[in-house]
Amino acid sequence: MGSLSTRGRKRNRPAVSVGQKTRSLQKSWADWLGRRTAHLKRIHWIIGLALFVLVAVGYNGYLMLGSFEGKGGNIFAIFPIQKPALVNQTREILSDTLQQLSSGEYERIHHFRLYMDSLVQSPSGKPIYDSILLNRPGLMDSVLFIEKHYGPNN
Repeated sequence: MGSLSTRGRKRNRPAVSVGQKTRSLQKSWADWLGRRTAHLKRIHWIIGLALFVLVAVGYNGYLMLGSFEGKGGNIFAIFPIQKPALVNQTREILSDTLQQLSSGEYERIHHFRLYMDSLVQSPSGKPIYDSILLNRPGLMDSVLFIEKHYGPNN
């Protein structure tokens, strides 16, 4: 039980040291600012605060008024939404717009499917096949779609 808490402390050491360094830096910065401003009178603090507030309010007012003038033009462009050309109302791909594959491209895809089928059938190839499908989930569906729509009889 004691070793578990020891491991937890070792694991959090970098975070603790970063926190301690941050607090140390904050304390030294506050001490330095305190020494630099220790001689200021109350009226000087009030004048400084008033100037800070006036500058902040003036700058924010400038930003707000500038946003209403609209000199910058449109920030967002509005374009009409266009329906993709290859999809009809039932969201099926239109067959007359499909491009044709060359016989060489089709043969490469067909040989790839045959290779994948051979991986499934061999015991040593099954883990490779599963790994490929794990990394590329829709691959075989796409290959079958391409073979169906671009096959030699289509």
